[in-house]
Amino acid sequence: MKVEVKDHTITALNNLKGHWLLRGNDIIVIKDFQYVQETVTPEVKKKHYFSSKTEPKEPVRKNYITSLKIEGYHPDLKFVGIYNEEYCQRLVQAHDDPHYTLNLVDLRKAWNRLKEQIDAFTVEEEELKVEAASTAPAEKE
Repeated sequence: MKVEVKDHTITALNNLKGHWLLRGNDIIVIKDFQYVQETVTPEVKKKHYFSSKTEPKEPVRKNYITSLKIEGYHPDLKFVGIYNEEYCQRLVQAHDDPHYTLNLVDLRKAWNRLKEQIDAFTVEEEELKVEAASTAPAEKE
């Protein structure tokens, strides 16, 4: 795999590595990724046939994701496994595309919202149990 990405994608992957992300109904975890930075010098081209060459452009730094390991749960077969390279490549390209609305940080926010709701309901259930236990009539011996 060698996918060209911008700096913000590298930053997002670094910050979300090891955290749980909620994508639709699936929980995914970015376990590991590797990237390389290459410096590319653009070619010098003529503006027109009769004009002189343009001035050389400055070298450009490009980032490439070389490997990505994402784990997720397979609901049909009931096991946690690693997504294939094609899925990982499409996920990174979708995050890097300015016209696509996928944002890995939003997937983390979705997980945090779900976790807060679960925690709130758990606390509420515990309070109800304590309240029910305190209002129950005492048994006589």
